[in-house]
Amino acid sequence: MTNNNAYQDKVHTTSTIAIVVIFIYFLMVMRCWLGFGGRTQMMTYAFPFLIFGLYAIGKLRLLFKRRYVIYAFIVFFFNVMGVRSGSNINAYIYQLFLPTNILLVLCIPDDEKDYVLSKLIKWFGSIMFIGVLIYLANLVVDLPSLGVIKSDYGNLDISAGYFKNYIAYIKPLSDSTYSFLRFNGPFIEPGDLGCTAAFMLMAAKFDFKRYDKLIWILIALIVSMSLAGYLLTIIAYFFVLFSQKRISKMTMIVTIMCFFGIYYLGSYYNGGDNVFNEAILSRLQSDEEKGFSGNNRNSLLKTQYFLNMFSDPHTMWFGYDARTIEYLNETGLGAGFVNKAINVGMFGMIGLILPYLYIALTSSSKKYAWLFFVFFLFYMYQRSESTWICYIICYVYGIVINERRLTE
Repeated sequence: MTNNNAYQDKVHTTSTIAIVVIFIYFLMVMRCWLGFGGRTQMMTYAFPFLIFGLYAIGKLRLLFKRRYVIYAFIVFFFNVMGVRSGSNINAYIYQLFLPTNILLVLCIPDDEKDYVLSKLIKWFGSIMFIGVLIYLANLVVDLPSLGVIKSDYGNLDISAGYFKNYIAYIKPLSDSTYSFLRFNGPFIEPGDLGCTAAFMLMAAKFDFKRYDKLIWILIALIVSMSLAGYLLTIIAYFFVLFSQKRISKMTMIVTIMCFFGIYYLGSYYNGGDNVFNEAILSRLQSDEEKGFSGNNRNSLLKTQYFLNMFSDPHTMWFGYDARTIEYLNETGLGAGFVNKAINVGMFGMIGLILPYLYIALTSSSKKYAWLFFVFFLFYMYQRSESTWICYIICYVYGIVINERRLTE
């Protein structure tokens, strides 16, 4: 009897450590400071060995269900096809490790996915709690930090600038008046935090009772002042209500009225000279070049190149050559559908969306799965980082957990 209890403790311990490894990888791909200096790439290569080792020690098992194998294969196929000619062998090796890591995360047994997601939400929410407190204190007084760190976007040659490191929060050292007023947590951009928070809220279906630390993720999202995060969260909230048959036409009308009320109040309060208007609402105003002033996803030049793609079949399907992309990136790195499309073409964009579509098609919880897929499409329009493990976990786990609850 004692030996059996010892075994159960061992399994539980190694299971928790495995989830910790997943969580660290989760944060790194979000461009957390933990991954600066090439550590995210190192983690990508080390991840399968760490996970396999921990599962072997704890005698836990992975269930390689066909659904997840096909998902990972789609990612692998389109990523390998997207490697540009002339790339070195490391580019192909990386595309082998990425779908392998995705497969290992997805093949955690379905009956354990809720437990894993709850741990990720709990730990993420705890970091947000600490980070928000440090952030708020920094608005009043300049707290001592662990030093200044240089960021990178996963490429050591491309930096987002310098930050003061407070572990749960990195404060940008920028000349921008409002850069330090937007909470970015331990990540480079508030948008990284905002989008992931929206995915987690959608996956958890805004169930603050079941996931007690989820409220701190919502609070972190609010103080991030991420326009993308706000819009995605509003969409997610209505989708969850609709999936649960808890929304009425009156609710929709009242919400729309509240939205416009907040917009006009923020726009005209103190003549528009207020933080809320400067950081968020002014970015919704129309702009001749970008459509609306908050659209920092791409430049006018990239939009023109995107439209010109369709005049050449090869460019339309596979994107521009490396020299053209380098030239366009000199106008700004950008993000979103247009920026990604000129890099990978329509064939590549199909490859980014197809794995998510496949999960929705094979789901037994059709309404919630399709709503989550539409939510994902809204996300893809403005950011398009579909292979980040943080989004994949929230999407697949959220759908699978909902499937299992429907059968209980």
